[in-house]
Amino acid sequence: MFPAGVDVLWISRYDYRKGWVLRPHHHEYFQIIHFLNGRGSFRLCGREYLLRGGETLLIKPGELHELRADSLICTFDVKFEVADPRLRKLLEDAGNLAEWREPGLAARFERIRHEGEKKRPYYREVCGSLMQEMLYLYLRRRHPDTELSAAAPVSDVLPHDDLLLKANSFLRANMGRQLTVRQIARELGCSDRSLRTHFQRSLGISPLEHLHAFRIGYAKSLIEFSHYSLKEIAGLSGFQNVQHFNRVFRGVAKCTPAAWRDEYLRGVRKDIVINPTFSNQNWTTRTDLSQG
Repeated sequence: MFPAGVDVLWISRYDYRKGWVLRPHHHEYFQIIHFLNGRGSFRLCGREYLLRGGETLLIKPGELHELRADSLICTFDVKFEVADPRLRKLLEDAGNLAEWREPGLAARFERIRHEGEKKRPYYREVCGSLMQEMLYLYLRRRHPDTELSAAAPVSDVLPHDDLLLKANSFLRANMGRQLTVRQIARELGCSDRSLRTHFQRSLGISPLEHLHAFRIGYAKSLIEFSHYSLKEIAGLSGFQNVQHFNRVFRGVAKCTPAAWRDEYLRGVRKDIVINPTFSNQNWTTRTDLSQG
C-alpha cells in the first residue's frame, strides 16, 4: 500500500570517514541528509556548502550532488517520494539548506529508522507519517518569521500536566547539575511529599526514578549521536562519576553504557529498506579506510 502523502524508500545512519567521497550522481526521488557533526563540503547543483554539523540538506529529483569528508561525518540519510501534490510543490520551491541543530531532530530520524528495521504492521504508513511531519518542520524552519523552537524532550511524551511539563523543562535546563528531589520540588513550588504523590499518581514512578530515566534518555542520545567519551557523557548527564552512571544506566536500560554504544554502532552504515521494491545504489568511494 502506497502511503497517501510520503513514501519513505530507504534510511540509514551513516558515517563518512575522513577522506571518503560521495561521487557525483542524481536520482529521480527526494533525499534529505542531516549532518550530525563533522567537517566537509557538499556540492549541490554546482553550489558548494561547507559542513560543520547541524545542517540539513534537501536534494530534489534530478539534482546533481556530491560530498567530501574532511573529518568523520555522522549523518542520517533518507530517500523518499512525495505523492501529495501540494507538499511536492512546496518542496520543489524550497531552498536546499536549513540550519537545524536541535537534539530532538536526530531522535525523529531514529524513530523512522527503528520503524523500518522492525517492520511491524503498518510500518510504511508510520514511516510516511513521521517523514511528512519532518518535511513540514523543514519548510517551517526555512520560513523567515519562524522562531527557533525548543529541543524536543529526551523522555517520552508526558500527559498534559502542568507540573510534569514544568519538571521536564527544569530538568532539561539543568541537565548537568546534580539535583535532589527536594531541589526539584522547591523549584516547582511544592513540597517533597506532594511532588512524590503527584508523580506516583500521574506516571506510576517516583520523582527520583523519573529523574534517572530522564538523564539516561539524554545519555542515550549522546551515546548515539556524539563522540563524547562515556566519562564525559556521565558528567553532561548530571552523574557524580562513571560508576554511578553505569549503575543507574544498567538499572534503567538493562545493559551497560558501553554495551548500548556497541549495539547502536552495529547499526551504523546499515541500510534500512522501507519500500521493499526499492534498490539502493551506494556512490561512496572509501579512499582512505585507515582514517576516521
